[in-house]
Amino acid sequence: VYHLYLMISISKSDVTPPKMVSCPPDMIKLAESGTHSTSVTWEEPKYTDTSGEAVEIVQTEGLSNGERFVEGIHVIQYSATDSSGNVNTDCIFKLQVKGKVLGSVYA
Repeated sequence: VYHLYLMISISKSDVTPPKMVSCPPDMIKLAESGTHSTSVTWEEPKYTDTSGEAVEIVQTEGLSNGERFVEGIHVIQYSATDSSGNVNTDCIFKLQVKGKVLGSVYA
């Protein structure tokens, strides 16, 4: 009597991108007195993934967290990539730096 055993390997393909948990809101900051810029910090965005594995989060647009931003509107964007290469680019926010003129604030 011969017995034939067949092993089947089923791999589940991850096609779901990471889910954004939090992203900084749009911000308005005032330039520091006597300058046309200010240092700005924010809480880094957070993502989770259905795989339970760590997600790589990278800032893809704008100056880095903690840098000096000049007057104007700046767009900041992050992307998150899971171990299967799925990408989420939903975290986008605007940072506006307003200047001061003789005690007044202008856009």
